[in-house]
Amino acid sequence: VENCLKFKKERRLRGSSGYIELRSPMIRKSDDINEIFAEKLSSNGVTEVTPTVGCVSHPWLVEPDDNTNNFLYLKIKGYELPPTKWQQNSFKCATNNRIIVYSGIETREPKVVCPHEGRPTNAHRIVEVFSDGWNHSTSLSILNPNTRSFVVEFLEVEPGNYWVSWLEVSKRPLLTATSSFVMSSSTIDCPYRCPELNACISSQLWCDGTWHCPSGFDEEETNCAFQFGVPVLYVAIGGGALIILTMLIATTACFKCRQARRNKRKKTGGNNHRNGAASRYPTNPEDLYMDGKDSLC
Repeated sequence: VENCLKFKKERRLRGSSGYIELRSPMIRKSDDINEIFAEKLSSNGVTEVTPTVGCVSHPWLVEPDDNTNNFLYLKIKGYELPPTKWQQNSFKCATNNRIIVYSGIETREPKVVCPHEGRPTNAHRIVEVFSDGWNHSTSLSILNPNTRSFVVEFLEVEPGNYWVSWLEVSKRPLLTATSSFVMSSSTIDCPYRCPELNACISSQLWCDGTWHCPSGFDEEETNCAFQFGVPVLYVAIGGGALIILTMLIATTACFKCRQARRNKRKKTGGNNHRNGAASRYPTNPEDLYMDGKDSLC
């Protein structure tokens, strides 16, 4: 117990996204060791890993960074058990281990999960839980900042390796805004979102190489190409326009130069005819220079 109290602060997790890995190794002869690792993605992008030993019955507290405006979306690989039969080993559950999820202020109606090993993916059964107040906002209890938190408890009975992931989300203003406000702000509202959750997410999670939305919308090529490809496109267009403009200016200058030389020749044409054969060979050095410039244009 003393060791668990020592790591109490580390079991209080915050961040825009993260996960808890629950490991239950085989029971050894001399001691019973349970290692629980938590990894979180903090606001500055630093990853921290904190091990605790012998803390089987001590839960984890997961909180949103902004507990006034944001909520938590929790995801566990497995399926939910009936509240009245979760202590019994159902034939549908392949393990005696359980993961229990409590609301930050309500412990009477927890979510009891029969966990499946490994990280949660869309190809497996997933238990999804939102913070209180996400689906309804009429209760005054949501004003309590702890309402939007989760307490995760791991009941270890046998070996297993399980994952609990969370994502900090906020409601899209379009859901509660008036139509006039929607029309004026639709172009800038919630640029980073998970459409399948109808929720906004942190900009730090957008195109960071990891799926945070269940569908992977935040990592789709169309979204990431728009984010990183627009500056390159602008540079390419600007460079092409500059090259074309330079060519037009050079062509115009060359045309004006040739036209000026032709006009000058017309003025001096009569004198050249009177000089006879000598007119074929210009005697003025400046004429030689002008003829060379005309050949360039």
